[in-house]
Amino acid sequence: MKQEMTSTSTLNSPINRIYTLVDPRTNQVRYVGITKHALSRRLHDHIRQAISGFHSHKCSWIRQLLADNRRPEIVLLESTQDRLRECFWIAHY
Repeated sequence: MKQEMTSTSTLNSPINRIYTLVDPRTNQVRYVGITKHALSRRLHDHIRQAISGFHSHKCSWIRQLLADNRRPEIVLLESTQDRLRECFWIAHY
């Protein structure tokens, strides 16, 4: 009798949300990320990181938006248990 193998890591994994941060001035996707948390919380974390002075292109961009009284838009691409889907979306954009 052949026993089918199933990946328990996939079956037991929480749902991941793959999202983009979009520039509201140009509608250009500037960042692709993944989180297990609510998108509103993740956006807040990105903004908090930028305000704290963290050095990255993403944080510099967010600080520019904040200086113009704007915020990045966060857009859900998909919900999945497969964390590798983030790589697909990064390559897509």
